[in-house]
Amino acid sequence: MAIIFGMVFLFGSCTFLIEHGQNPGFEKIEDGLWWAFVTLTTVGYGDIVPHTEMGRIVAVMLMVYFST
Repeated sequence: MAIIFGMVFLFGSCTFLIEHGQNPGFEKIEDGLWWAFVTLTTVGYGDIVPHTEMGRIVAVMLMVYFST
């Protein structure tokens, strides 16, 4: 559990830092953590999605990392 929450924090924070200011969906750090948790659990609500190229790369890394 600690590893999972650590990865949610790491990927969520990175995506927030990349997307904040360019994507209105990532207004607060909590938005990045929510996005990472929803993506990690494969629920995929689609309410918050990365728009930048770097944000999408981080998203792919999160998905690939946890699919193995």
